[in-house]
Amino acid sequence: MDYRYLRKDLKRLFIQKNGLILLLYSIGITLLHFLTFNRTNYMYEPSVFARLMGIDHTSYGTEIYFLTLPLIVSFYGAGLYREDLKWNLILKQEVRWGRKNYYKQQWITAFISGGLAGTFTYFFHAVFLFLIYPMCLPDVLQDQISMNPGLIYYLYTNHPLLILILLMSIIFVLSGIFSCMGLAVSYWISARYFEFLFPFLSSYLLVNVFAVLGVWWIDYKYLLYIFDLTLSSSAELTQLLLFWLAIFLLSFFSFYLKYKGSLRDVN
Repeated sequence: MDYRYLRKDLKRLFIQKNGLILLLYSIGITLLHFLTFNRTNYMYEPSVFARLMGIDHTSYGTEIYFLTLPLIVSFYGAGLYREDLKWNLILKQEVRWGRKNYYKQQWITAFISGGLAGTFTYFFHAVFLFLIYPMCLPDVLQDQISMNPGLIYYLYTNHPLLILILLMSIIFVLSGIFSCMGLAVSYWISARYFEFLFPFLSSYLLVNVFAVLGVWWIDYKYLLYIFDLTLSSSAELTQLLLFWLAIFLLSFFSFYLKYKGSLRDVN
């Protein structure tokens, strides 16, 4: 991986208006979460960890953040190819970095930039809450959250900082997958803004289609709520992880076809 190329594209994606939009979005989600958090007995729970997004479905901020995640992160990586095509930069980039490296770096950049965009909002809201509430262990008697006993429940009650790291890691990976989905489809469909809408539309269309077939545990949001993770069985979690792994592999296969085709054009 060429870090010069990655640094150049990260600057292009996050500096100026894109970075400002992400900051304003993060502020809006954070304030909405803070103002609409209304879990029973929350006034008697001092811990900041009990108030983080993703613990349960309590606030509107949490719901809107996870709902719009595929859409927001696609603006930070999914449009790399179409933007280069629009400004006639592909040939210049291929000459500078090499055609092989150009497509490889584009895929890696889309994954990393999408992950960074997705986790920035969560990190921003966590810092905001840490400035207000103490970092003490959650009081499970006051929380009134129905969680099944197990590893995640143990971490939440004894090592909640690890839960924060776990949630941010899951958000990073899912955001990277959404960004790569948009990038992969942009190689084949040139409709304007389609690469930005595709991850959002396809994720919910697939969920509804499989729900009609009686398959429920494929919604990516189940991975983002600690409450849901503790209530799910190992079979349901396996089904969920395999489904999104398959989605990522399909996106990668689309990228691979474009990658091999571009190399074949040279030969």
